[in-house]
Amino acid sequence: MRKKVSLIFLACLMVTALTLAGCKSVAPVQTTGTTVTGKTTSVPGTTTSTPTTIPPDITKPIAVSGQPKYGGTITIRWGSDPSDFDQGYKSAWYSYTLDATNDTLSVPDWKKGPLGTNEIPFRMMNDIPSDLRTGISTWSLPDPQTIVFKIKPGLHFLNKPPVNGRELVADDVVTSVNRLFSEPGAWLYAYANKPVSVTATDKYTVTFKFASFDPSLLHNRISETGFIVPRELVKGADGKENGLLRDWHNANGTGAFMLKDYVSGSSILLVKNPDYWETDPLHTGNKLPYVDEVKVLIIPDLNTALSALRAGKIDQMSGITLQDALSLKKTSPELKNGTYLSNSVYAAWPNDQIAPFNDIRVRRALSMAIDRDQLIKDLYSGIGEKLALFVYPSQSKAYTPFDQLPAETKANYNYNPDAAKKLLADAGYTTGIKTQICIDVADPTLQDLSAQLKGYWDKIGVQVTIDAQAFATYNNIRYSKTYNGMILSGWANAAALWNNFDIFRGDHYSNWCNVKDSYWDTQIGKVAATLDENTRYQMVKDLNVYCLNQVWAIITPTMALNVFWQPWFKGVEGIFYMGIYHYFKPFSYAWIDKTP
Repeated sequence: MRKKVSLIFLACLMVTALTLAGCKSVAPVQTTGTTVTGKTTSVPGTTTSTPTTIPPDITKPIAVSGQPKYGGTITIRWGSDPSDFDQGYKSAWYSYTLDATNDTLSVPDWKKGPLGTNEIPFRMMNDIPSDLRTGISTWSLPDPQTIVFKIKPGLHFLNKPPVNGRELVADDVVTSVNRLFSEPGAWLYAYANKPVSVTATDKYTVTFKFASFDPSLLHNRISETGFIVPRELVKGADGKENGLLRDWHNANGTGAFMLKDYVSGSSILLVKNPDYWETDPLHTGNKLPYVDEVKVLIIPDLNTALSALRAGKIDQMSGITLQDALSLKKTSPELKNGTYLSNSVYAAWPNDQIAPFNDIRVRRALSMAIDRDQLIKDLYSGIGEKLALFVYPSQSKAYTPFDQLPAETKANYNYNPDAAKKLLADAGYTTGIKTQICIDVADPTLQDLSAQLKGYWDKIGVQVTIDAQAFATYNNIRYSKTYNGMILSGWANAAALWNNFDIFRGDHYSNWCNVKDSYWDTQIGKVAATLDENTRYQMVKDLNVYCLNQVWAIITPTMALNVFWQPWFKGVEGIFYMGIYHYFKPFSYAWIDKTP
C-alpha cells in the first residue's frame, strides 16, 4: 500500500484512546465521526510468529569514502520557507537557518558518531549524553539548582554592522538564552521551570540559577537548542526587543556558514564563513567547512523533490518511505542510500481508568494479539523495529534490546493470540468486547494501521469500530482523558529522554491513557531529582521495563525511513541530522568530489 509518511522532527502527536466496551457493561461512546475500513493486507493467524523482519541500520559504523576536498556547492531540499530568522519569535524548528549561521553551547561530538568511534547514531533526533558532546563551551553543575557554562575564548561574529566582528562573550549567552524563556514566540516561553537568574560572572562565564533541578534543562532546553546571537541584534540600548535579527540580511553568528541570499518560495544561499573556528576531528588539522556554498531549494511537493534527486539537482534527501526508496533504486541505481528509524512511534492509547482497560489482562491481550513482525511486513515492507518505545534503540545507556528483556516482558509483545484469548476469559470477557478506536480522518497512516489492528483484535473477540474524526475533534478527544475507547496516535520519541515518561505521569496534560500509578509518579520524581547523569540513565532503563510490563499503551512497530545521496556527496555518508536541532551542522564536515 502507498504511504506518504514524512520524517517527524518536531514533537509529534501521540496515539489516541481505544474504547473497549465489553459485554461486561461498558458501552462505547457514540460520536459523530466516520467509520472507515482502511486496508488489511494479511489475515492474522493463530500461532506465535518468528522474527523475519530487518531492523534499520541505525547503530552500524559508517566508513568514510575518500579524502576531503575543498570547494563546491551542496544542494539540499527543504519543504517550506523559514518562518523566521530569530529563535525568539519562532523556534529553531522553523527558524532553521540558525543552525548554519550560529552555534549552540554544545553539540554532539562528530568524532564519536558513526564515522568515528560509533558511540552516537546520527540520522535521527537523539538525546545525547554529556560525555558524548563538545562545542563552544564546557559546563558544570556545582549544585542541583546551578548550571555554569565556560565559553571558548576567541570566537568572533561576522564583520558587518552593527556587530563588526566582535568577540562572542558571556553577555551574548545571557541575552540569547534568557529570550527563549521570556519572549512569547520562543519555544520555552511557557516552560514552568524558568531561570531565577542568568548572570555573566565574567567575560566567558555564565551562571544559571533555577528554583529546582531539572535534568532536561542542561542540554535539551539550553545548551543544544539555544543558538547564541549578538545581543545588539535582538536588544536595543533600552533593553527592549529591536527585531533586527528577524530580517535575514542581519543574520550574524559564529557558525560555519553565512546567509547570503534568500528568495521566498525559491531558495536560500549559505556561503562559507572564512573565519569559522572548528577543524575536522576526523581529519586532523583540516579547517572547516570544506564546501564553498550550501544551497537550499524550497520544494514543498515530495514528487517534485524526488524528481530533482533523480536528476542530480539535489545532493541528499531524507524522510523517504520504502515505496519511494524501491522506485529510486530502480530508476537511479547510482544513488547511495541508508535506512533509519522514524522518530514517530505509533500506539493505541486506552483510557486505563475505565473498564475494560483498567484490567491489565485486557491490555496484555490486546498487545499479544498483534503480530508485530507481520505488521512490519504489511505496512513497512519488512524493515522496521518491533519495540521502540519508550526508550529509543539509539539511546544505548537506557535501552534494553528486545531479546534482553525479561521473559514476562517479552511475552507482552510477542504474537500469541491463544494466550490473548485466555487472558480475556480470565478477566471475565468470555463473550468478547466491543469498543472503538479514534483516528484522524485525514491521516492515511492511521487509517491503514487501525485497519490492521482491527483485524488482529477481531480474531480474539474484540470488535473495534474505527472512529475517524476531523483533527480538531480528534485532538480534543486525545487530551480530554474521558474517551472510553482508544486513541491511535504517534509519539515523537527520543528528543528529550528525561521527559518521555511524563506521558504516564498522573498530573501531566499529555497523559492520554489517564494512568494513575503512585509508584511511577514517585520514581519519575526521583529521576528528575537525580544529579548524576549515568545514574539517571540506569533509572530510566529500569523504569522502561516497568512501563512495558504495565502495557499502559498498545505499542506498534516503528517504521524505517530512507536517506539517499549522490555518489559525489562525501564525508557524511547519509548523515543529515545531529542531536536535536542540528540539520545543517553535518554539512560543515561534508565535501563534494566529482572526480571520475
